[in-house]
Amino acid sequence: MWGSRSPSVLQLTQMAYAAGCALSPLLSREFLLGDMYRHGHHDHDDHHHHQTSPKPLHYWMDNITHESDINYSVDRRPRLKIPYMIVGAVGLITPVLLLIMYVVKRYKMPKMVTNTEPDKCGETTFTPRTRMIMIILAAMSLNCYSGVEQTYQNNGSTFYQYDPLVHISAHKAANIMALMTGCYALGPIASSFISRWFSPEVMLTYHLIIIAVSFVVLQFSQMNMIRIWIVNAFIGYGFSAMYPLYYSFTDKHLTFTNKISSIVSIASQCFPLMSPFLIGPLIEDHPHVLLDLEFGYLAD
Repeated sequence: MWGSRSPSVLQLTQMAYAAGCALSPLLSREFLLGDMYRHGHHDHDDHHHHQTSPKPLHYWMDNITHESDINYSVDRRPRLKIPYMIVGAVGLITPVLLLIMYVVKRYKMPKMVTNTEPDKCGETTFTPRTRMIMIILAAMSLNCYSGVEQTYQNNGSTFYQYDPLVHISAHKAANIMALMTGCYALGPIASSFISRWFSPEVMLTYHLIIIAVSFVVLQFSQMNMIRIWIVNAFIGYGFSAMYPLYYSFTDKHLTFTNKISSIVSIASQCFPLMSPFLIGPLIEDHPHVLLDLEFGYLAD
């Protein structure tokens, strides 16, 4: 749609998406209780729910026999109703806007498209087999990256709560993820300018390096909260431009038709779809499975 200007425009859409990701932890953190058994507090009395001052873990170990006595002593649903309603209301904006666009100015397929740009490098020389291999490689690569990003965004706060070397509250974990998503939101602003001077290949390379190095540093920084904050800032920046760069890079070598775009988009969600089933049953007792899975995706 935008030809050679697509990297900058796609960075703008990514920035809007990232801004929503940054707001989510900030909206939800005040409503989160986390695992009260592990963090030594609960929000219940005989008449109404309210948050009491935290008690040391050994207090609950000595006075509560079962973990469920604490974690199920509070009905969490009323606390989560407000953030869920906010998310639902915001989620309605997109279909409403699409409906308005459809009614006001319906898209019409142009009868003839004149290509004023030079032919893409080597595209006309691709055999059908080579073209199919390139599509598969692009889909697999984006699939692995999607696994890295979405697995960390969905499970990062749980990791920081249950990892024995970090072991922080749900509120603090939400703050860390808010920093990460904040950098995720600000990153496209810088990338939209950088993309004017550097090709998608160069930007894709250094963003992947930032992500990989950040996770390696995180592996050895779990006892240092300052490093954890800094690493999450870099992780957020590394994530911030990846999707637009992947699509710009692929479109540079393969024209993104509706069919190719659908194949790549659907295939890119295979690992994110599998991750909850792989990591969900394990992360509370073995939180390091998150980093193991991230390194596996990065290695692929």
